[in-house]
Amino acid sequence: MFLLINLTRKSTNSRYALSVQMRSPDGTKMKQILLILLCSTYVCGVHSTQQANRILDVLQSYLLIVALVIIVILIAIVIAIIIGVIIVALTGNLKLFNFCRSIQRQRSRISQLESTSQQHEVPFRSTGLKNYTPL
Repeated sequence: MFLLINLTRKSTNSRYALSVQMRSPDGTKMKQILLILLCSTYVCGVHSTQQANRILDVLQSYLLIVALVIIVILIAIVIAIIIGVIIVALTGNLKLFNFCRSIQRQRSRISQLESTSQQHEVPFRSTGLKNYTPL
């Protein structure tokens, strides 16, 4: 890709149209990346500082707009990252909460099983052998 700068004369009062375009290697016009300025340029070494100041003001306003757009995009990216972190933190906390609840349920089931097994347990009958040790 390369830049093509066109400077064409619009009228006899030394006004020129300046356009900067981006072209692909095969010569097709891809995109016009800068604005078209109608301005007076150096004509035989004579220039108008007032018109040059107007050109600078136009360029500064466009640069200001570009800077504001970039700032807004960066702020949107930061907000999206913050929202993503909050969502990940909340889902992580929910998973941790669900994990703790499942452990608590398992403990309650175990205690219920122990209580039901104690109710159905056959009492030990004493055979009279108090000091019995298994082999």
